[in-house]
Amino acid sequence: MEQASSSGSRVALKPTSNKFRRLGRWARASPVSDSIVASWCGASISFLFSGSYLSIRTGERTERKDSFNGGTPMIACTISAYPRRKTGPGIDNDQVNTYDCGPSQEVILVDADTLITGALPVRLTLTLVDWASVFGLDSLIVDSEDDVQADTDDPPPVRVLAIGDSITAGYSDGSQPVPLGCLNAYPHVARERIQTDTGTAIELELVAFPGITLVAPTLEERDEGVGQGMIDKFFNVSQWSDEPANLDEQPSIILIALGTNDDAQDVSPERFASSMRTFIERVLQAYRASVKHICVLHPFPDFTEDSEFGSLETSEQVPITRDLSSVLDALRSVTEESVEFHEWNIGGDLRREHTMDGLHPTLSGHRTLGDTLARMVVPLLYRSGCVLT
Repeated sequence: MEQASSSGSRVALKPTSNKFRRLGRWARASPVSDSIVASWCGASISFLFSGSYLSIRTGERTERKDSFNGGTPMIACTISAYPRRKTGPGIDNDQVNTYDCGPSQEVILVDADTLITGALPVRLTLTLVDWASVFGLDSLIVDSEDDVQADTDDPPPVRVLAIGDSITAGYSDGSQPVPLGCLNAYPHVARERIQTDTGTAIELELVAFPGITLVAPTLEERDEGVGQGMIDKFFNVSQWSDEPANLDEQPSIILIALGTNDDAQDVSPERFASSMRTFIERVLQAYRASVKHICVLHPFPDFTEDSEFGSLETSEQVPITRDLSSVLDALRSVTEESVEFHEWNIGGDLRREHTMDGLHPTLSGHRTLGDTLARMVVPLLYRSGCVLT
């Protein structure tokens, strides 16, 4: 039986209903609650919608944790054609609207003034796009339960998990907008390019947060207030909590894009390599039933210390990557052949003019990174038989 309650003449559906597909680190607001909460940006909930009214009731834990987030809105509502169109120039453009939300608030997403292009039903996806926010979802309110159906794909999408820092999260320093937050960042650019070019559906999950290192702080660094590295924080339900996450993602491809902040903090190549091996081993243990590819991305170029705008520094010059190849070789020797390891530099074409501050990409910078990443991922999909030909 579906979880629903009456809200006047309308129906309130609980987000824990099996009508809704949830991606990312969602958790129940409390052990006895049907409300859910997400803290890692990129968490989404999707479904098929055929009605004329839709609103959401936000949870009481909804809040912006950091106001210095570059003006990125909290959530995005994406309306897409269903079923997904194939490749080519006729592919449909998504309709995307953004919203800032507060706790225990009703937010109208679709009403009589909303123009939905294309035939019903449509696929509707709500995404937490802001790295600096917590989004709680108490209910989705519609005219009728029949207005919402489960979002199903045949064949099932390829699931990709991207782990990173501010660049993966779509950070903006406020000087140039990143209006859709993580949806504008290079992993989602790559997802869109792959889907457009190959017709293969990709489900992308993110665990990314600005300023985070890979390595765990030393005791001295911890005493100085340095926070946890991704080697530990990845396994938490939230970047603001030490509560363990329920690692129920089932990715076949894992992207690891860490090291920029480690390098800025003068972490040695030896310490970084040792931490990377430990982290990958822990990730493999968590996802051993699904993972086929581990792709380690070199840290992105940092132009902030360059004196000339046109510097040609590339990420190959970042010394922290020195021992990555030996780490991956060692992992290959002790890991099942069903898992492949890749070391990629997707930042080779990035220039300072592609960044807003010498480090964080503009929209054009994210497109450059995303296009390169897509070209590297597509052969993995062909080898795995995921691309329909």
